Amino acid sequence: MQRTVRAVLTALVVGGTIVAGGATPAGAVTPVSQTQHLRLGFSTTLPIADGVTGSEVGIDYEFSVDGTATLTVDLGVDMSIAYDREDLVPGGTVPVDVTFQPTNDSGPEFDLDVVGDIVADVDVSAGTYVAACLPLSPLLPLCPVLAGLDSIDESLDDFTFAALSGDFVAPLGADAPVVIPGSGDSAVLSFLGLDVISAQVAASATLGPVASGVFPGLGGAATVAVPVGADLVGGDVPGIADVLEWQAAGTAQTVTLQLPASPGSSAGVDLGPIYHWLSASANVAIDLDFEGIFGLIGDPGNVDIFSGSLGPVFVANGVDTAIGDAVAGAIGFDPGFAAQVATGNLPVPFTDPEVATFPPVPTLGSLVFSVGLDADGDGLLDGEELALGTDPDDADTDDDGLSDGDEVLVYGTDPLDADTDDDGLSDGDEVLVYGTDPLDADTDDDGLSDGDEVLVYGTDPLDA
Repeated sequence: MQRTVRAVLTALVVGGTIVAGGATPAGAVTPVSQTQHLRLGFSTTLPIADGVTGSEVGIDYEFSVDGTATLTVDLGVDMSIAYDREDLVPGGTVPVDVTFQPTNDSGPEFDLDVVGDIVADVDVSAGTYVAACLPLSPLLPLCPVLAGLDSIDESLDDFTFAALSGDFVAPLGADAPVVIPGSGDSAVLSFLGLDVISAQVAASATLGPVASGVFPGLGGAATVAVPVGADLVGGDVPGIADVLEWQAAGTAQTVTLQLPASPGSSAGVDLGPIYHWLSASANVAIDLDFEGIFGLIGDPGNVDIFSGSLGPVFVANGVDTAIGDAVAGAIGFDPGFAAQVATGNLPVPFTDPEVATFPPVPTLGSLVFSVGLDADGDGLLDGEELALGTDPDDADTDDDGLSDGDEVLVYGTDPLDADTDDDGLSDGDEVLVYGTDPLDADTDDDGLSDGDEVLVYGTDPLDA
């Protein structure tokens, strides 16, 4: 009697869990995981301009800084999914666990280079010159060179204000912030053979994890999951998309798929955009000092190129608006990215191409994990085969010449028994060679089995 496999499997499978029926074939792996390695990052160049002015005893000075800061972030991450093949049945519910694991790849994860010019301008009033040359004046030692000092309008070109490079695993959740020390040039500006001004650099950057925001995905590491070839159960945008956020490396966030009643050969999850939030701050300062006898003038102090959170730098260069617009273009609205960036929190994205240059705003990439529903292509989903006890990785479990799918769905034969009717002929030979009924040991009802007719007597098993 012809059997209907879908009805059998409905009895075997409840909610994607095997409750009765065949055993899992030896060697069949039911939990499946996939991992893909990604690079999250970008490179951007930001203008910098700052300076310090002052006046001491009639000597006016101005030191201005003008240059560019080049920032490159290049983070490694392993994105993984895991699911159970037993859940892969028509209409089945398939929980897919997605994990985010930062990695320390070769090369630095963070580079910040600040290069530019320092321009010095010193003016001495006539009254100061006269007063300096009076007997007992504290500036008397400067009297011979004040006239020359008045003409200083010099610059230090291509001065490296900061060079910072860090090799690390990007922090997430409760991880401690990463502190990246930096270095820079030191130089002395001389005039008339005398050292006038020295410049020393102090630089560091700090990258820390970002806590969850008021909207899912505004902290930690995050992505938007969209189903492929299946429906989404629940989700932050019900039935359409789910926002996944990680506050600890390697933990699983679950996307639940609902397979169609008549699914195709694969389903999957499309993850994008993918990004890792980092709080970014930097301190880059140039300590300027008058040297030698010029120290009588006073101390110009520091020029602070970066001081604390990089939020004001991002705002000044429109980075917050650009990122907010990019996210809105990808998912339809900005849930708060621009506001987060304005506070100094930076979503390091997966872009296409990887580690793209910004601006212009790069294309945000996505990662598609495909779930093969029928690994051996025999017409039965993996979960159906596991319920029946056939091998989901072998299209013909009993090696009788008929695929498991054809045996179950077309001919009603037993995919675990090469000779379902025990007549001595394999199911495949009966169907494909002799045209006999693989479910009837004596197709022509002549009292001889099909196997005896073919193998012993040489008679026609189709003619009584």
